[in-house]
Amino acid sequence: MEVKVLKSEPLLLGEVEKELKNIKKKDRLPVQEKSYDFARKFEKLKIEKAKQLIEEIRKLEIPRITDFHIYQIADLMPKSLVELRSIFAGTKTTVTPDNIKQIYEIIKKYEK
Repeated sequence: MEVKVLKSEPLLLGEVEKELKNIKKKDRLPVQEKSYDFARKFEKLKIEKAKQLIEEIRKLEIPRITDFHIYQIADLMPKSLVELRSIFAGTKTTVTPDNIKQIYEIIKKYEK
């Protein structure tokens, strides 16, 4: 079966869990079941709080930072500056130390 991607957008783990929860367990494909279990297990923030965090980071208007990066930050909730920097490792995105600190200050407000 050929799969064609029509649209690609980042989702929070909570959104993945919510979407897959709407599919009855017996009707889920194995990959959907694994994704559902992963999302349930590793979700750090509820959807509402994660979206607030995302909006705060967007308001910083950091050059070259993408929604993909911002959603990763919301899902991973890095516990240190090193962990936060690692999100950008291996990409062509360079974030200044000042911007990293600003993002980290926002993250700390949302820690449980």
